[in-house]
Amino acid sequence: MDRIIADSGGGEPLHRQVYRRLVTAIASGALAPGCKVPSSRELAREMNVSRNTVVLAFEQLITEGHLVAVTGSGTFVAGSVSAVGVPAGAAVDTFHAPDMSRVTAQIARMSAENSAHVPVAAPFRPFFPALKDFPLPIWQRIGNDVYRRLLRHSDLMGENDPAGHLPLREEIARQMILRGVRCTAHNVIIVDGTQQGVDTACRLLLHAGDAIWCEDPGYPGVRTSADAIGARIVDVPVDSAGMMVQHGIADAPGARVAYVTPGNQLPIGAVMTTERRAELLAWARAADAWIIEDGYDSDLRFDGTVSTTIQALDGNQRVIYLNTFTKTLFPALRLGYAIVPDALVQAFVRMRQVGSRFSPFMSQAVVAEFLRRGHFARHLRNMRALYGHRHEVLQAQAARHAAPWLRLRPAVSGMQASGRLCPGLDAQDLAALAAAHGLVVTPVTRFSGTHARDYADQVMLGFGEFDDRTLESGMQALGRLLSSRYSACARASK
Repeated sequence: MDRIIADSGGGEPLHRQVYRRLVTAIASGALAPGCKVPSSRELAREMNVSRNTVVLAFEQLITEGHLVAVTGSGTFVAGSVSAVGVPAGAAVDTFHAPDMSRVTAQIARMSAENSAHVPVAAPFRPFFPALKDFPLPIWQRIGNDVYRRLLRHSDLMGENDPAGHLPLREEIARQMILRGVRCTAHNVIIVDGTQQGVDTACRLLLHAGDAIWCEDPGYPGVRTSADAIGARIVDVPVDSAGMMVQHGIADAPGARVAYVTPGNQLPIGAVMTTERRAELLAWARAADAWIIEDGYDSDLRFDGTVSTTIQALDGNQRVIYLNTFTKTLFPALRLGYAIVPDALVQAFVRMRQVGSRFSPFMSQAVVAEFLRRGHFARHLRNMRALYGHRHEVLQAQAARHAAPWLRLRPAVSGMQASGRLCPGLDAQDLAALAAAHGLVVTPVTRFSGTHARDYADQVMLGFGEFDDRTLESGMQALGRLLSSRYSACARASK
């Protein structure tokens, strides 16, 4: 690992600083599953701290399952320990899990490889909203009002409708109808975040062996759910116009499902063109197939315009539309919704109950009132303007400090932007270097399937939660790393 100097003058204990740096390196992929970690003595020397400080951090990481201590061999990142040559019969100081099913083992592997979760607020962590700008006092007042209702109506403390709190479903339907979506409250089903919606839709629509088109690169969660069912994943490439539908037709014309993020393709950021949307709908009608449309951050377009959904163009009810409040409000809320065709509503609700019987009433009731009183619309306007500004700052600072090594694509919505490194640079290598210096650079290959090689030089940077000063200092630090490590590449690219 590159040299890391811990800040002994800060308010955070040194062992927590060491812990955070290592967690960031693990989460970013810089320290991959099965990778041997430098010894506590080596890390202490590199990080300019005492060995006991590193030992404390190691102990916490082992307790939390991030690291595995192997007697006589060293300490490894949790994952495929055998892949790094641990001697047969070596004692491993960790919990021994019972035999797992093939599906469980596969999900564990895919989750470790594809996780984009970074637990610390290091620049440029993606997918994280500006929580400091959330109107918490308003949220608290609404929450107090809901609690007072509970005092008057104790029956609300019992089990709730598995389809979701009706007032919330009505508010969602009212707002989505204004965007051209074809629905009533009957079609709106509350889920515990987008992933539960994706998983429920996959289990409802796919049999083992069925083919599903997945954007490549694209959201890893859909691959995990489809693989758990035993479905055949067909990686369909994307370009500046979104999913390349004709490639999907050529590779698997009889696929059962297509999963797309047309409003802001994850992770490239392309907006699917009207022509491609029409092609996708025409294929679904001809193949008697279904489309899962994920509008995960379609409410956050910087210019305030509303993106037309594929569902709104569908006259044959072949589309399940998904969206989430975890991006527009806050991640801990874990609430999203599905808009489901009439023919699938009852089955979708029953399948949703397999994962959890219903979503918590309190969260649903507060969100419903937040929407009804107009606070959600105002918050969206504020966030669109804020994220649009921060995106401009990110682009300007990248042009100033990171060119010619990195060129970012302009984003139209959301909280992250993708870009391409100059020829000769590798995104995984840069991610490891950045993680060692407290920065998060996310390789696009983390979202890739069979086309991963095409994206080896592409990265994603988040900006949603960071103010102007943090974005500037973070990009200055990234620019220094690029300059010191890759100056020869920059000269060659001119």
